Amino acid sequence: VVQPVQVHVKDDDAIACYANFCRVTGSREELIVDFGLNPQPVGVPKDPIQVKQRVIMNFFTAKRLLAALQM
Repeated sequence: VVQPVQVHVKDDDAIACYANFCRVTGSREELIVDFGLNPQPVGVPKDPIQVKQRVIMNFFTAKRLLAALQM
């Protein structure tokens, strides 16, 4: 039986942003997830979507994120 571990997190300096667009790319070693705001969420946007945040993670962390999203 695996016991849950409590991890202390300091998120005082975290920056929050809203995203209604995400793009996932990667390589053999890592996963890259870009987040942005699509001002025209219906249909094909006229202007390019500006990426505001990029998260780069290894596949172990990506699998943990996937498990959390599936819960």
